[in-house]
Amino acid sequence: MKEVIIFHIVYLIKIRISLLNDELEELGKILIKNNRTFSEKGIMLNIGSISLTKMGGNTKQFRKQDIKIQKASDIVNKIMEMAKFHDKILEAVEIVNNSIEFGIHIIMLSCLLHLIVTSYFLLIDIFLRGSPVVIIQQLIWIQVHVGRILLIVEPCQSCVNEHKKTKIKVCELLTYDMNEEVKNSMEYFSLQLMYCEMDFSCCGFFEINRSLLTSIAGAVFTYLVILFQFED
Repeated sequence: MKEVIIFHIVYLIKIRISLLNDELEELGKILIKNNRTFSEKGIMLNIGSISLTKMGGNTKQFRKQDIKIQKASDIVNKIMEMAKFHDKILEAVEIVNNSIEFGIHIIMLSCLLHLIVTSYFLLIDIFLRGSPVVIIQQLIWIQVHVGRILLIVEPCQSCVNEHKKTKIKVCELLTYDMNEEVKNSMEYFSLQLMYCEMDFSCCGFFEINRSLLTSIAGAVFTYLVILFQFED
């Protein structure tokens, strides 16, 4: 049940990162729409104001209701709200990393020991041509313990991958033409993403990502070799 609780909490964090990415996509559409409006109607976006310009040698004035664009101040507020939302996500990740009551280190140690012992007896039964029922039971137990590890590792890895998408989307938005104030707020958000990495760990003992799977697999094979050497 501990693994299920951790999976549920981390998956909810992943959903919020996905929502943040959806908001960034919507922001990109707004910027593209504004730029298209500028090019078609020949206007410049000031903070909540509409300017006069010459089109075909004639000076024209546009009313606000005729130009469906997003105010720069509204875009800046939207970006700052996303930055605060991102900061709350990082706080949630830090709480998960420092919550020793989840007992992730004990769960991983338990899975490692069970995988070593179960794999050892499985190989013994195979070499000695033991009962097929016992062999099937050992295989099922190995799958159960691997599943326990995946319940913790996979949601953490999916969160990290989704956070990388956030960085990519912000970098893409920085290439758009935008108001100076909007540009500054977007650069602030990009700096926050750059210096605030998202990593899951077990109270600093080890990082929780797919590299942990290879580390556990390597440890299992190493101890199996040692056990068979003692058996010889």
